[in-house]
Amino acid sequence: NENPYGPSPKALAAMQAELNDNLRRYPDPNSDLLKQAVAKYYGIDAGKVFLGNGSDEVLAHIFHGLFQHDLPLLFPDISYSFYPVYCG
Repeated sequence: NENPYGPSPKALAAMQAELNDNLRRYPDPNSDLLKQAVAKYYGIDAGKVFLGNGSDEVLAHIFHGLFQHDLPLLFPDISYSFYPVYCG
């Protein structure tokens, strides 16, 4: 999503602080440190934290994991545009 105001000064400072050797490498694909931080913040087990690169990816995992059956799925025509794609 676009932001008409641009990043906050705190966000810019945090990004500037990370401009180091880490930017040339792939991030941890499991995001273990982030999962642990989220779990600690909410007081839950890190194994119960699911992270994704936006709602499209999260919904894709949900649909592929939970909606594998031979019956058609029904949803209103006014809903999120990717539902028909994922139900495909």
